[in-house]
Amino acid sequence: MKKNLHLAILLSLVTSVSFACSCYEVSVRKALKQSETAFIGKVAKVTKNDFIETHPKKDGTVYNFEYSLYDFEFEITEVFKGTMQTKTIRITTSGDEGDCGGYYLENESYLIYAYTTDNNPYFDKKTKVKPYLTTDICIGSELITELESKRLKKLKRYKKRKK
Repeated sequence: MKKNLHLAILLSLVTSVSFACSCYEVSVRKALKQSETAFIGKVAKVTKNDFIETHPKKDGTVYNFEYSLYDFEFEITEVFKGTMQTKTIRITTSGDEGDCGGYYLENESYLIYAYTTDNNPYFDKKTKVKPYLTTDICIGSELITELESKRLKKLKRYKKRKK
């Protein structure tokens, strides 16, 4: 009986972990290659956007799926990759690190690697939406106070080479 209980607990832990976001550390070079833009910015505003999507079921009933996306408005302080037409930029994520979305606190500064997508983060890759700029925790975006100085030096060298 104890073996079955231990096995059930182990399986439930393994199953729940398999749905969580799993990342490994990305080099500065790879993060820059995967992104359209890279910058340091301070979060000026956070806006939560709630959505309800209705999906028909095979039995004729409908299923309402509720989810939220967060818009993070950043005041840009330094650009490493890309060109900025304005001093602010909006990044949209799910705000949930469980699905790799990332959440950014107002008045905090972050290094952000961002890219454009038209995938709805809550549906399969076939479900397209209006393209938006996003980031995720796996690409290397992080709180500036936690940024290793050698990573920042690499970014600054990259910036100098691109001029």
